[in-house]
Amino acid sequence: METWKKAVASIREDGDEERAREKGLLLWQKAVAETLGVEGATPSWGAIALGIQTLSQPDQEELGKCWEESENGLYGRSPNLDGGWCDKAEQLAMRIDLPKLSFWAPFRLRNLVPWAVGALLLLAQVTPAVAEQKQEEGKSSKEPTKENPISLYRAGSFAEAGREWEGKLHENRGDPLIRNNLALAYFQLGDKERALAYGLSAYLISPETASVAWNTRIFAQGADQLDRAVLALWDDQGASWLTRRLGVFGWQGILVLGSAACALAVGLGLASGYFEKRRTMLFRLGAGTLVVGLLGIGTGGAALGIYGKLADRSAVMIVDVVPLRSVPTEVEPQAEKAYPPGSVAHLEKSFLGWSKIRMPNQDAGWIRTEHLVPLY
Repeated sequence: METWKKAVASIREDGDEERAREKGLLLWQKAVAETLGVEGATPSWGAIALGIQTLSQPDQEELGKCWEESENGLYGRSPNLDGGWCDKAEQLAMRIDLPKLSFWAPFRLRNLVPWAVGALLLLAQVTPAVAEQKQEEGKSSKEPTKENPISLYRAGSFAEAGREWEGKLHENRGDPLIRNNLALAYFQLGDKERALAYGLSAYLISPETASVAWNTRIFAQGADQLDRAVLALWDDQGASWLTRRLGVFGWQGILVLGSAACALAVGLGLASGYFEKRRTMLFRLGAGTLVVGLLGIGTGGAALGIYGKLADRSAVMIVDVVPLRSVPTEVEPQAEKAYPPGSVAHLEKSFLGWSKIRMPNQDAGWIRTEHLVPLY
């Protein structure tokens, strides 16, 4: 905690110098991670967020804002920190700060009594507990146990947590939080491509969820290679603003509603020609409905245009370095062509563990299904 406070003080004093400010921000991020018990040389907010569950909700939100502003200050998105950043970080440290523990405090009578009572109760329960354990050994060995994947993740068992989340994903494929958690598990295991694929699939469904959007940006920054369609999601501020508002299904719904509004406007316009007494009202109502419909079509079409091939319900991402085997014909024999992990393709069909995909350049072929991650 002292390191936290010293880092804030150094940023306050040397905030005008870029290198000193960056050094202070890195020291502050590391101090936050150490205070919350998060390991790692360069902790991400995804890891920090798992360690702040014991804090109050306002403190969690305040720390998230401070962390985001520090990231902006480090990586150039907003080099100049807000003047109140140091005050907010310092106040957080004062609220989270723990009192120093005296060496003799654990040995005081009031602290020893609960331990003594607990030991006596434990001794009283030993005999029946052992007997029950022997009776239940056979049953417990036969019955499979399911652990909470979040507990496994916090304990560092990322592979086991990933398997649990994969099982949950098969039961509920439309849950973006399960996809996001599975992406975090793969990211911790070092499988950046699968982390990006599952994180992106969560973002396409629910980009308005803050944790999903934040983690997807981290996965994209950590990937070795990105498809152009993925880069287009954050290519400029306008694209980023649109894609953060709604998922693909939401924009498709707006496009359909806009088309329906335009059709209704045409009907109102035709009706104004048949009802002379209400012609003015129907015409104005039709004109207003037409404007709303055109806005819906324009906005929805623009958003789906940014998504591009990612809006395809059959879109998949290649996550391993494997060859794409073409379909042999009488003219050309079967050929193999490798596409880099992170490439997005269209899934045409699957058969006995193999999937036929088509790339944007119209190359088609077969690839093992386990090397693909569906985005929907």
